[in-house]
Amino acid sequence: MSDDLMLDVEESLRQERLKKIWDEYGSSLITGMILAVLITAFIVGWRSWNQKVDRAQTVIVVEAIESDAAPDEILEIASDLRAGKKVLLQFHAAKLFLDDGKTAEALDVYDRIATHADTPDYFASYAAIVALRALQGSDDLNADNPYLATAYETAADQDSPWWPLASIEAAVFTAHHNYDYNGAIAYLDPVINAPEILQSVRQRAQALKHVYEVEASRTVIEEAAE
Repeated sequence: MSDDLMLDVEESLRQERLKKIWDEYGSSLITGMILAVLITAFIVGWRSWNQKVDRAQTVIVVEAIESDAAPDEILEIASDLRAGKKVLLQFHAAKLFLDDGKTAEALDVYDRIATHADTPDYFASYAAIVALRALQGSDDLNADNPYLATAYETAADQDSPWWPLASIEAAVFTAHHNYDYNGAIAYLDPVINAPEILQSVRQRAQALKHVYEVEASRTVIEEAAE
């Protein structure tokens, strides 16, 4: 009987404490529960809407790339898309400009990609590299060009997915503008020797290295003859 009495007393005390807590915090608990449900519903709804928009915009990008639309039309379509997908179409439009021989228009698009605040960093650096490629051999390209500075910086950063491409463009500038063939080869060797490099990129680096080795040897012979 004594144990039963103690259990009854403990249960009464527990219920009294719970009632006191409920009287003091009951309304706040209900409000918190309602807010938790609403917030959860909002997050789930937002994620669902976000995925729906992403899927719809992906379809727009694919259809635009597969279409015969002119570059200006592609840019108009891109203007209504989210940052990542907008950039993909901008790159496509720039390529179409280059295919049409409109280098200035392509460079303008690359510049917009590289300098826009919403452009992800990896897209911005890639835009600078392909812009530099479009400028190679042009009188507009000089040592002060910001694209060249980006290429040098990216070539030195092997954490960047674009460092092999940047190294090749830096090598081309070093060889063809500075006539420093050994310096150009120094940019190419890491690309040739690095593992997991695309074969097409490695082959281009190897071909350029062969050309620059020949030019470096010729320069040495000419200097010796003088």
